Amino acid sequence: MTRKALLVIAVGTLVILALTGCRQERPDLIPFSNTVTFCDPDGEGNLLIYVRNIGAGISPNVHIQVAFFLGAGGTKVERPALGTGALAPGQTSLGIPVPIPAGCYNPDCDFRITVDVLNETIESDETNNSIDGTCIG
Repeated sequence: MTRKALLVIAVGTLVILALTGCRQERPDLIPFSNTVTFCDPDGEGNLLIYVRNIGAGISPNVHIQVAFFLGAGGTKVERPALGTGALAPGQTSLGIPVPIPAGCYNPDCDFRITVDVLNETIESDETNNSIDGTCIG
C-alpha cells in the first residue's frame, strides 16, 4: 500500500505544498538451495524447488517454472508453472517437487529455475528471478 501525506507549510503569505510518499515495502523472490548446483532431488525422480523472499514485503502466491535441457542439443522441456503460496519476508517455501524428465541425465541434468514466471508480483528486484542448475549424473 502506498501512503501519501500532504504537507502544508505557511511562510508569511507564501504557502508551500509538498506531497510526500512513503516507500512501499516489496517482496524480492529468488530461487533458493542449500547446494551450489541447485540440485535438490527427492529420491523419487523429482527436483525439489525452493523459493525465498529476501524482500521487505509479503509476497502473494508465486508461480515457478523449471526448464530442463536434454542431451547434447539442449532440447528444452518446460514443466507447467506451479504455485508456492504466500511468503513472508525472510521465509522460504517448502520444497516443490518437479518431475525430472526421462533423458535429462546425459550425462548431467541441466535446468533453469524461474520464480515469478508469470510476472504477477511487483518486486524490489526483478533481475534475480532465474538461476541455472545442474544435477551431476
